[in-house]
Amino acid sequence: MGAMLSVSLLSTSAVSARLSARRRDSEKALHLAEGGLQHAFARLADDRQYTGESQTGLGDGTFDVKVTTPSGASDIRELECTATVPTVGGAYVQRAVIGTAQVTDKPPMWGFAVFSDKKLDLKGGLIDSGPRLAEGHVHTNGDIKLHKGVYIDGYLSAVGPPKHKHKHKSDNGATPPPPPPNTTPKPPKKPKKPKDPLHGAIVTGGYNLSADPIPFPQISRSELAALALENGEYWGDIKHEKHGDQSPFLPPADKDEKGHPDKDDDVITLRGYIHGSVRIEKDAHVIIDGVVFITGKVELRGKSYSGAGAIISDREIKIAKHENLMDMDTSKVAFVSLSKKGIKIENDAKVGGGIYAPKGKIKVGKNAYIFGSLAGQSLDLKKSGGGKKKKGLHLTRDTDYQPPFLGHFVSVLGWREK
Repeated sequence: MGAMLSVSLLSTSAVSARLSARRRDSEKALHLAEGGLQHAFARLADDRQYTGESQTGLGDGTFDVKVTTPSGASDIRELECTATVPTVGGAYVQRAVIGTAQVTDKPPMWGFAVFSDKKLDLKGGLIDSGPRLAEGHVHTNGDIKLHKGVYIDGYLSAVGPPKHKHKHKSDNGATPPPPPPNTTPKPPKKPKKPKDPLHGAIVTGGYNLSADPIPFPQISRSELAALALENGEYWGDIKHEKHGDQSPFLPPADKDEKGHPDKDDDVITLRGYIHGSVRIEKDAHVIIDGVVFITGKVELRGKSYSGAGAIISDREIKIAKHENLMDMDTSKVAFVSLSKKGIKIENDAKVGGGIYAPKGKIKVGKNAYIFGSLAGQSLDLKKSGGGKKKKGLHLTRDTDYQPPFLGHFVSVLGWREK
């Protein structure tokens, strides 16, 4: 009898161990499927023709991805990721998740004057709508901090602060003591003055401080590079610090009628795919010719600018103090940094067009003038305003903005377990 009981206990223990192992491996498979889906979203962002993959190794297992386009929704992609993890007894466990993404060449960010994927602090300044009233819209997928002196000529929407679950202390079943007798009635309290949710800021088009998030779009690097390569390829840094510097982007040097070097030669036309950094200073006039992809840092301190297209960099883009980029066709210009360092616009700079940092921060200095849109993972506008003698950010929305074609953008709409 004792021997039979021992065998039964051992058998029960073994079954329990197998069940525990399967539960553990099932959780592993779910985490692997989630990781595979994030990988698939990134692949789709880099290649809109991505159709999936199979038997991709990750962690303790593998995952398969299947991409489909629902009927009647050509801009939507459904991605199903199934993960497989080995478990006890030579068996396998599988878990699957399904995600939805939108692929478009008209991302939502260009519909806003300011678009931030994280919390936003507007310390001061004017966000104007330009030629049409109440179109200088502002949105953040986080919380927003407003101050007196901020003027937004448009609609303001913010998701709000993260919601935390409040833990309630247990009373352990104890009966609370009765309140002390009120022998002397207290005078009624004065009604509190309702708080201004905008903290003195002026918003002309209404606001919603608990809005739904708007998926922040990501851009395809490979598609941008291909667009730039259509206009040529150059290896090396482009550096212009003084008159007479030579560059393949400068016309041949010649002399004026008096035999002096012709200063009109300092016209730099940026085009194509540049394997290197670009640094423009002093008296150069810069022409942007279409989509320009630059693998290194970009620093613009030129004399004047014209043309239309996009400056795209794998690294940081810096637009220097007092720089004036307003002579370009600002309705057809974009500046894009694919770096976490993003884009820095220094004090008193004037910039037109769409300014976009999908993975990083846009930092704006004092007295900066922006004619277009700011869209970044985060925006540092705190130093662009404040103080009685310091003007804030001045942003005028170009409602007729027609950005250069920058390929397709991918916005993740959501995901769930299958």
